[in-house]
Amino acid sequence: AWLLPLHYPEMVQKRVILNAPHPAALRRELHRGVGQLMRSWYIFFFQLPLFPEALMRAGDFTLLRRMLTRQPVRPGAFSADDLARYRQALAQPGALTAAINWYRAAFRRPPQPELEDVPCDVPTLVIWGERDAYLGPRLADGLERWSPNLRVERIPDASHWVQNDAPERVNELMIAFLRSNV
Repeated sequence: AWLLPLHYPEMVQKRVILNAPHPAALRRELHRGVGQLMRSWYIFFFQLPLFPEALMRAGDFTLLRRMLTRQPVRPGAFSADDLARYRQALAQPGALTAAINWYRAAFRRPPQPELEDVPCDVPTLVIWGERDAYLGPRLADGLERWSPNLRVERIPDASHWVQNDAPERVNELMIAFLRSNV
């Protein structure tokens, strides 16, 4: 979402980003100290071959269920049906590796720095759950450097799964933004 309009500007009129940092902001925070490094342990763990897939599959996807039930702020943010569907989708042949490969590729072949530093004027709404256990709230600071036509909406009582913790508020913000003349 951050880089697509730089490659294909004709394809993006507006963008809404939920708890996903600009790649340069993530790199900035990873270099700032151990705080974000500790939160982002999974990015480094996913670089290992085979072991992350084995651990994620263990106990019928116990780790995934824990991630989706312990970290959201709102109890029941993920229903039993949601959890079953995630498990079913990731149990498909190659699906779990494909999901983990996103992290592997992003880490091993980061975006070209010359593109990262180009401001993108696409109207952008960032919705940030401030109680994210994986991505610190400072990752939503200073994003105007890369997206001057930007609005950041912080939701104090939402986690990494902001759309599940505060679905009404997220939908309200998205609909208003997408309908606006920005």
